[in-house]
Amino acid sequence: REDCAAYQAHGGYQPLADVDELLGEVEASGLLGRGGAGFPFAVKARAVRDNGRAAGGAVVVANGEEGEPASIKDRWLLRYRPHLILDGLRLAALLVAADRAYVYVSDAESARSVEAALAELGPDVLGGIAVEVHTVEPGYVAGEETAAVRALNGGPVKPTDKPPRPFQEGVGGLPTLVSNVETLASLPFVQRYGSAEFRAVGTSSSPGSFLVTVTGAGRAAGLYEVPHGLPFTEL
Repeated sequence: REDCAAYQAHGGYQPLADVDELLGEVEASGLLGRGGAGFPFAVKARAVRDNGRAAGGAVVVANGEEGEPASIKDRWLLRYRPHLILDGLRLAALLVAADRAYVYVSDAESARSVEAALAELGPDVLGGIAVEVHTVEPGYVAGEETAAVRALNGGPVKPTDKPPRPFQEGVGGLPTLVSNVETLASLPFVQRYGSAEFRAVGTSSSPGSFLVTVTGAGRAAGLYEVPHGLPFTEL
């Protein structure tokens, strides 16, 4: 597991001077959600920020509940690069003006890793944002965003009817940004290197790289980072 000192030595937890500038870079990067839906992250963030201003606050949820059979990408990030996730969560919270955030998981080892990472942080690293790890029982639908909000509100880990959607009314009744942990892991890269560098790989409509779990054919399961647009046969 990468500790805080190692993460900061490689440029992690950089101060954010201009929230609007970063949101503009994220929008220009074309970052899409890595949880399956592929929704533009900046669009969701702007909606939560605008709704949060009217509601008097907002919440951010790092969704690490990975229900897809055999998938290990989110668990790998949470277990081995927890500070990358927390840094992305910090930036997302700053983008939407949230002072409360959650890391939502079902994997016990992931939860321990994030808790240990939080214990390593100094008092000002997260900019006053309160972060809590919330662990649920694993389930295929547990990672659906309304199921995550319902669980964080003390209910069963089951999706709810929509609307309202979490960006309108979520945790504690506040507008809530629910984002996959792999999506959040891209934010520190965009902050440090900018949108053009993020777009240096991938396609025009799906920029950047993504994580893929490959199993079968008598081989051990492997996790790979590949650019969008890679032919399936090459993978």
